[in-house]
Amino acid sequence: MANLTLSNEVIKEHSPEPLEGHVVVVVERVGDSGERVYSDIHPKDPPLRSGFLETVLGGTSKYIGFAVTSARGLRYSFGDHVRLDDQLHEIDLAFDLTYQVAEPRTVVTHRLKDPLGTVVDSIKAVIGREVEQLRWDFLRKQFREAEQTVVSRTRDRLLRHASEYGIAILELALRLRVREVDLEVERAHQSEAREKEARRIEHAKQLESIRFAKEKREYELKAEEALADIELGAQEKRLRREGRKTLAEGSMKAFNQVVANTTTVSELVEGFRITRQLATEGLGQSSGGRIAAPDQRAGLLSSAGPPTTTRVETAMSQIDALGCGHAQKQTLRVAVLRYFADVIDEAGTDEARTHASDAVLKLVSELQPAPSPDDMRFFRELSKAQQLRNQLI
Repeated sequence: MANLTLSNEVIKEHSPEPLEGHVVVVVERVGDSGERVYSDIHPKDPPLRSGFLETVLGGTSKYIGFAVTSARGLRYSFGDHVRLDDQLHEIDLAFDLTYQVAEPRTVVTHRLKDPLGTVVDSIKAVIGREVEQLRWDFLRKQFREAEQTVVSRTRDRLLRHASEYGIAILELALRLRVREVDLEVERAHQSEAREKEARRIEHAKQLESIRFAKEKREYELKAEEALADIELGAQEKRLRREGRKTLAEGSMKAFNQVVANTTTVSELVEGFRITRQLATEGLGQSSGGRIAAPDQRAGLLSSAGPPTTTRVETAMSQIDALGCGHAQKQTLRVAVLRYFADVIDEAGTDEARTHASDAVLKLVSELQPAPSPDDMRFFRELSKAQQLRNQLI
């Protein structure tokens, strides 16, 4: 196996005299196989005495010189094959080593042990063992993080070991080379993941379609329930009115029919005026004149008509501007008309007005998409029945 220290010209034999860019280490042979460092010669050192140099160059000396490079940032790249502890994956690591000679005498002393080669083998062993213990997915997807983790864990050990051979490690970088067979397995997994995601998306679409159909049906049922509540509420209110059961029953039934068939605000007011006039005539006769005469009641309703019409039209416009569907808007329109009817109904009760107000707010709170803050403020103000009644009557 080649000596990397020599083949990379970290050191080379040289006569015991200064050499630019190198430190010349002079070694003295001791006995048959021993040696010791005699001196260091730096580029600007004065030349050795002439007698000593002539003796060395004449071949009769027991001294030999080695020129050790002083260059900084020497580079050497090498690779290693690593099998992970999971026994399933194998990778090829590429190393980029940046180094310099820190102790020229130490490098020369250990030149036969190949200082650079020893450092390289140490890096392979130490880094390789750390990498073997890592998870495959971590290495594959987060290699830069894995590199930083491994190098930081092993840095001190590698620096100490390299210094024993006179080498200073300046930088160590890793690169990953993945086997083609592992790439094929990874591509197969990615394909399977994409198919799984496609199935998940399709399933989510089906669930969304089912949810939409369910919500649509719920809205339809709520609309039907709201319309039914209008009729049931009118019946309950009539039943609670003692002494007015027969007349109230007739007037409210007529008015509910008006509301159910109303398409404009003016029709609502006119229908209410007529039904209330009929009820007032009957109630006035049965109460001994304690309720105002029909013409007086009709006059009161006429004077209250324009503000009522304006407020109802404003409410209808606000509903039209909402972002919800047609079915929800229609349900809310009916509830608001019913609420206005209860507010201006002089024969009505606070309980009935509160019930109608709560019904409006409940429908607004359940709208999808949710109303804006400004819309919510409008309907909260509208739901203040007594305040609205004072403005309209």
